[in-house]
Amino acid sequence: MKKKPKNISQKDWNEAEIPELTTSEMSRKQGQRGSQKSPTKQAVSIRLSTEVVEFFKKGGKGWQTRVDDVLREYVGSN
Repeated sequence: MKKKPKNISQKDWNEAEIPELTTSEMSRKQGQRGSQKSPTKQAVSIRLSTEVVEFFKKGGKGWQTRVDDVLREYVGSN
């Protein structure tokens, strides 16, 4: 739930128009993702050395994507 901005009165906040949910939004279970963009990825579990994980995590969010990019580059070069 969004927090009420300080510059809006509680009365206005309570009366704010809330858009109706679409049929597809109502049929989707909470936490269920929509269709994934192409190409889809496959969830796997692998063991990596601590040094490798720390190296990629130092770069912040998206570290798994960066690992995937490096592996994809390796596959493309062979």
